Amino acid sequence: MRVYRLLLLWAALWVSALGIRAQEQLEPFTERYFFEQHYFRFYFPKSWQIVQDEDGRISFENAKTIIIPVFDYENAWQPEDDISAEDPVTFLRYRMKAFYKDYPLDESKVQRVTVAEEPLIMYGFSYSENGTVYDLWQLIRFVDRPFMRFYLAFVVFPKEGKRIDANDLRTAQDMLAVAETWHVRDDGTADLAELYRFTVPEGWSVDVNDHNLMRVYLESTVAMFDYRTAQEWAEARLAQDGKASLLSTLFDVYYDAQNVTVSPNDLRTLKTAGADVVRYDYDLVSADDEKLKGTLLLVDMADGSLVILDIFDELGGTLSEAYVRLLADMLGTMTVLDNR
Repeated sequence: MRVYRLLLLWAALWVSALGIRAQEQLEPFTERYFFEQHYFRFYFPKSWQIVQDEDGRISFENAKTIIIPVFDYENAWQPEDDISAEDPVTFLRYRMKAFYKDYPLDESKVQRVTVAEEPLIMYGFSYSENGTVYDLWQLIRFVDRPFMRFYLAFVVFPKEGKRIDANDLRTAQDMLAVAETWHVRDDGTADLAELYRFTVPEGWSVDVNDHNLMRVYLESTVAMFDYRTAQEWAEARLAQDGKASLLSTLFDVYYDAQNVTVSPNDLRTLKTAGADVVRYDYDLVSADDEKLKGTLLLVDMADGSLVILDIFDELGGTLSEAYVRLLADMLGTMTVLDNR
């Protein structure tokens, strides 16, 4: 046993003499941030902060390092961009040409790593800005969601000096790998933003469309979510006459269908196993002569907020009454999340 310990001590001294040290244990990811614009949830250590600039762009920062998230969607790619969803290096090549044109991509230095079962690519180079030279890294992950494929990238660089702290770069890797988009859990529940949890009807699918609105669907029946926070709903009730007036406003916002007047007498209450759900069936024509037919469901939440579900047949067919009732029951299961 004494010989074994001496060997360990000798090995440790030898490693130290070579200037090699074991990587420090990373700080646990105890914080989270939901990026509603892109429907992504990020996890990060407590020592990092969310910083938002005057244009609403966010970054993650600690005392030494800055991480800027970048989202680039497939529907925005142009043929001349030559981006392939099958090869993340094509996206890196595009970014280098578009934003760092004075720094040709050296593909021999592109690293492919797998973190938390997520394949990532990494590329670092020396960048010069206003006479200051520092290391800049790009970390890239491809995300494939129904109806929406895109690249999520982290641009990582030091606040001061040339080098990025090795543990901060590892933290950026892990943050990128464990970032979550929407998903349905094994128990059949899903989250609407960071605010509500509901049970998805069996056999139905959930996705986020290219406007970052969550929806559930089965075949051609689509149900689109919207909500008003407690403060927004309180202000709307003061300015209007409850749900009926709110619905009149929503038709203008959703469908450019102006001068639609909804009477309280047009609203019906559906009983569910959970909360009561208010129902309004509509059949109207938009400003560009598009015929609109569907059902709006609304439910008051325990925190004073309001959740809205717009149900329609995207092929223009007649809604199934059984589906409307099923989706009303789904709304009845919705609960407010405690994000404290």
